[in-house]
Amino acid sequence: MNWEVWIWVAVFVLSVTVEVCTLEFVTGWFAIGAAIAIVLAIFFVPLWVQILVFFVVSILLLVTIRKWAILLLHKSPGKTNMDLIIGTTHNLQKAIVDGENGEVKINGVVWTAIANNRENIENGELVKILEVKGNQLIVAKGE
Repeated sequence: MNWEVWIWVAVFVLSVTVEVCTLEFVTGWFAIGAAIAIVLAIFFVPLWVQILVFFVVSILLLVTIRKWAILLLHKSPGKTNMDLIIGTTHNLQKAIVDGENGEVKINGVVWTAIANNRENIENGELVKILEVKGNQLIVAKGE
């Protein structure tokens, strides 16, 4: 194999490596252009044609397909079980007093509860779940 093939293989590997590390959908298109240039180099197409094809293919793919690829692959995962508890009301198992954390039991699991506006909420009162932050529930007095 000639040296041009090895150059294009290096461009291909570098493009794929950068794409895998960044996931920005930019350098992957250059990997496809490099793959086409590898085929051209194997058939001893002149270097200037290889370079031209590499840039034309890479830029066309980048400009035309990148937007669709981002939309396709970065879709919202949809609602999870955590999303389903937001807006529900439950009895407070441990009071929230003086900014200390309380507890709410949901489906047999005890969660740490934090009042959204630092209000005191007594044990047994209804609280509405406003948000889930990690393993903590942000709550307010329920209706």
